[in-house]
Amino acid sequence: AGVPIVRRAVSDRKKTAAQLNRSRRAREREQEAAAAREQRKREVQLGRLGPILSQLSKEERGRERRREAAEERESARRKRLGKLKYEERRPEVLLSEELGSSLRALPRPAEVDLLADRFDSFKERNLVEVRKR
Repeated sequence: AGVPIVRRAVSDRKKTAAQLNRSRRAREREQEAAAAREQRKREVQLGRLGPILSQLSKEERGRERRREAAEERESARRKRLGKLKYEERRPEVLLSEELGSSLRALPRPAEVDLLADRFDSFKERNLVEVRKR
């Protein structure tokens, strides 16, 4: 009850038929113009739809390529079997004092251990778990 009531001034004159028709036609023209503006907006958006869709498909192809490359790198990388890292065996070399004067005078290396070499190869290629020697 504390809200004031606002009243508009009411004109005593009634609009004539011509005035009613004129205001109705103006209202219709305004609605048609608004509809035309909305239609042009939609057409502009549809016109931009092609480049937007091509950009999206290009980005999607790029993402797909990067994902495939990452999967390929992941599958190419071998998982380490044990917690120890493979260390190459030091090659057995002779000191200059131990070398003879000719190649024939070189002492023959101890029997070549084919099984140990093969096992080292497996360790290096991560086919067998590396253990302490």
